[in-house]
Amino acid sequence: MDSVRGVTVTDDCTQEVQADGTADDVRLRVGRASEEGREERERQQGRSPEGGCPDATDDDACGAAEQAGRVERGKGLAGGRHVDARTTPVGPPPAYKRQSLAVNSAPFVPFTPPSGVRCGCQRRFLRRLDVLRGALFLCRRSRPGVAPGRRRPRGQPRNPAIGAVAASGRTLRAVTRTPPSYIMRWYLRRVMDEITLGLEWFLNPDHVPFVVADERGYYEAEGLDVELWEPPEHHDTLEMLAAGDLDYAITEPIHLVPERSAGVPVTGIARFLHTRGGIQYPTDRGWESPADLESGVRLNYPGAPGPGGRRMVAHMAQEAGGDLTADEIEPVDRGFYHTDALVEGDADIAFLAFYNFEIVESRHRGFDADLWELADYGVPDFNQLVLAAADGTAEDRPDEVRRFLDATRRGVADAAEDGEAAVELFFERHPGLRDDDPELMDEIAAATREFFTPDLSQDVEMYRDLVGFCEELELTDGPVDVDEMVDERFVG
Repeated sequence: MDSVRGVTVTDDCTQEVQADGTADDVRLRVGRASEEGREERERQQGRSPEGGCPDATDDDACGAAEQAGRVERGKGLAGGRHVDARTTPVGPPPAYKRQSLAVNSAPFVPFTPPSGVRCGCQRRFLRRLDVLRGALFLCRRSRPGVAPGRRRPRGQPRNPAIGAVAASGRTLRAVTRTPPSYIMRWYLRRVMDEITLGLEWFLNPDHVPFVVADERGYYEAEGLDVELWEPPEHHDTLEMLAAGDLDYAITEPIHLVPERSAGVPVTGIARFLHTRGGIQYPTDRGWESPADLESGVRLNYPGAPGPGGRRMVAHMAQEAGGDLTADEIEPVDRGFYHTDALVEGDADIAFLAFYNFEIVESRHRGFDADLWELADYGVPDFNQLVLAAADGTAEDRPDEVRRFLDATRRGVADAAEDGEAAVELFFERHPGLRDDDPELMDEIAAATREFFTPDLSQDVEMYRDLVGFCEELELTDGPVDVDEMVDERFVG
């Protein structure tokens, strides 16, 4: 047996998974056992060491066919993940570290030949039957008028073709007596277009539409296999997108503008969430507006002690009639843990906070806080989450972009129109998100529903104002062409 990292495959097609935490480099190989080991297994299976096959009329032909099958599988599998499409798929899908959205990413169940099956020809035949059962699985998921995973409502007529195929499926299952269609699921991961979507933060209710789009088969219907990737650092996503390590990324307009000005070739292609945001402040300090902030106020913001957060807060204070300057603000670096910084006394205010997250969290923890919103104090309303792609993606892969956004649009619409069901589906897929404080996570999810934007349209005028605002506060490294930074061809 030839052991490789992640997966080993023996010559009699019995598979075994070895979890070592590095399955991204999985390689599949077909090993050949020694002559002595082969003879021992054949004796245990009731075959003669000479290669005879009790179920075949010509022993030599059967042995030759089995050997040819091993050679052919070796050609297809020895090269790595990409198995030759003409051979029967053997082996599980790679166990990606990234958060998998794919419907066909169920845990791998090793193939176990039914009792009494001793011939390699029979085993290959049964594997092909399993592929057929996988096709039946897809047919059942795509019944017209029935959401994937749901039963057909009473009184709704069954598609005659589906009925015939289902009857055949019951026959095949009775014959093969093998696990569900794992081979077909693995095969689909090879033939579908794989897309990696980088998140802007850790997985949270802002990302409900993407999970809904997958769970209800919208991505699958477009031939897409979507993976979610959580960045180690908030600002890593756009750089990885530009480098080609990601296909798409979620970001905020306030990050898109400076990155674009620095020469990072990324483009906004859709907006899926528009919330309320601004300066998070405690209501028990007697402050009525940012004009009340005084010199020495402690501000928590990502990127501290950089000038960005301090300059924007000072701008809002001056718009409100105050005289606070950026140099008079004391930076605090607690990252995105705004509420922690305020509750624990490390900071007096925080920026940029979202209503559906930080304000809900503060009140849940008994800390009364509120927002001074951007638009009320002369700052473009960039409290948005947008999808971005590397420059040239729309030109090189327009069909993929359109399919990805069409499926995502359906997920966003579901999250906006039936938010309760969408959130329930989200937590069914990722129950661990509710482990620490399920009540808080439920409140955040409920507050997020109203902020999804089903049409995916982008506010081009807001981007123009934002570019001018960033240039005024010297937050850009050079000029930014809004028409090149925002692509609206696929939305609206």
